[in-house]
Amino acid sequence: MVDYIGRALTADALETWHAQLRSHDTTSALRDYRVAAEATIDLVSAHASGLAQLFAGRPTLVSTLVRDPELAEAALAKGRAIREATTHAHATTGASIAALVVGTVAWGSGSEAREMPLLMRPVSVSPAREVDTEIVLHDEAYINPVFAAEARQRGVDDALEPLALASMGGKEFDPRPLWNRVREFTTVFGEGLAVHEVVAVGAFDDPAQQRVDDLDECAPLIAGSQVLAAIAGDRDSADALLIPIEAAGVGDRDPFAERGVGDLDDAQFAALDVVATGRSIMIDSPPGAEVARTAAAIAADGAASAKCVAIVSGSATTLEQVDAALKDAGAHDLCVTASGPRWNTAARQLLLSSMTATPKRP
Repeated sequence: MVDYIGRALTADALETWHAQLRSHDTTSALRDYRVAAEATIDLVSAHASGLAQLFAGRPTLVSTLVRDPELAEAALAKGRAIREATTHAHATTGASIAALVVGTVAWGSGSEAREMPLLMRPVSVSPAREVDTEIVLHDEAYINPVFAAEARQRGVDDALEPLALASMGGKEFDPRPLWNRVREFTTVFGEGLAVHEVVAVGAFDDPAQQRVDDLDECAPLIAGSQVLAAIAGDRDSADALLIPIEAAGVGDRDPFAERGVGDLDDAQFAALDVVATGRSIMIDSPPGAEVARTAAAIAADGAASAKCVAIVSGSATTLEQVDAALKDAGAHDLCVTASGPRWNTAARQLLLSSMTATPKRP
């Protein structure tokens, strides 16, 4: 447990880390729409039936949206580029950066002119046929976090996120109330403020903003983290982390008292025992160690103890190995593997089937 002194030190450190991340802001598609405009697929003049299909949440091909022969080839090329950028970002950071921009907000003039995406809706993109791209629009809408931060810094107290959510509330998606409200911010953004009725699909990556968003979302967890409290200078937390770990037992174990799944050795059982205590630890795996099987055993043991376990990896290959280890152990129905182009669809199907399945009789 982190006491009030540790929490105060962590809060101070959190403000410092936040400021440091803000100081690393760079040019990106979220900060300057002009950076992304040439790489986006403009849907303002897209085919009506294709747009209807897209906004109904059904998989839609780029070739269905852009049918003008003079524009189709460029749109298909942009679709492939969006897929490549999205795949790279997901592999390196885990972030999903493909989105539908619905409106941009612009202000300033000359060298001070700025234009940012305003309302955004996540999309999934995947290859289709030989050169096409399939787009699936998600049932979600949010304000560009960079613009939201800019508005807050300028003293805008309006909660824009509820307006973003409200755009999804009716029978049809309607961003106009949000657009009109933002057009009223001339007192803080200047008389040149304008909202352009843009509709475009693109890849909107901003690593600096992603880190800031992650820090904000994890703030409640950070406040109670003994590790981060120690990093922030809390001596008691640091001392607690340095308490020696008891030596692991060796030899045969009671099969009914074993943790995890699979055929594990003494070192793997020892790792499971320490993880189960709730200690914050780092496990150093030697070359050739069965890392995927150990991670699978830890995850299964956590699930058996009514806990939620997240396995984070730097590569999709490693996650697939953990997934295979759980499958080999007969525990595959315990997990949702968030890798692959259609993982969210598979996850929904798995969760639905787990809630509706009839238990098998012994």
